[in-house]
Amino acid sequence: MAVEIKNHSDGTIAGVTQENQLKTRAESLSLQHYNSWERQETYQVFYSDTGVTAGWNNLMLITNNSSTQDMVVTYMRINDGTSQSSYDTGHYISFGMGGARSSGGTVVTPKNTNSRSGKLADVTAYAGAITLTDTGAWTEIDKRFTKLGDEQAYNKEGSIIVGVNDSILMRAYCIGDGTINTRITIMMLQRAR
Repeated sequence: MAVEIKNHSDGTIAGVTQENQLKTRAESLSLQHYNSWERQETYQVFYSDTGVTAGWNNLMLITNNSSTQDMVVTYMRINDGTSQSSYDTGHYISFGMGGARSSGGTVVTPKNTNSRSGKLADVTAYAGAITLTDTGAWTEIDKRFTKLGDEQAYNKEGSIIVGVNDSILMRAYCIGDGTINTRITIMMLQRAR
């Protein structure tokens, strides 16, 4: 009795080598690319904060509103346009979880990275001059020291997972003032567990 292995989507039959081994082919895509291509659920948020001053600046806060999907942060990037000309331990960008907005900031809409899709991320995003209700509820994950002209990329490849009603916050502690450009890339993924 012959057994056929058939691709359910296009009906093609699997090939077999002379050694009776199944012929296979693999494509390797980044999780971000795959999610954008297959599910149209990858988004980017960009903001240029021109009002950065010395001290703490809450640059971007994104809160997951979905009850069925996790917000997965894959990539963050900043460009430092402040007046700080050298590296200093008192001038850095900080990333963390938690924090809730009480006022301020500008609503920013995450853009879907698949132009064929009309999907919107089920998140709320604010950028620039955000006031938090409780900074003690915020937990720093990492920080990067930066200076004028730096472009820092922070590639977490999907390892920052933000559940329902939780947030990711990008902050800057600055010595100088000026502009900081920020970009965060997120994916909305079905909760697996």
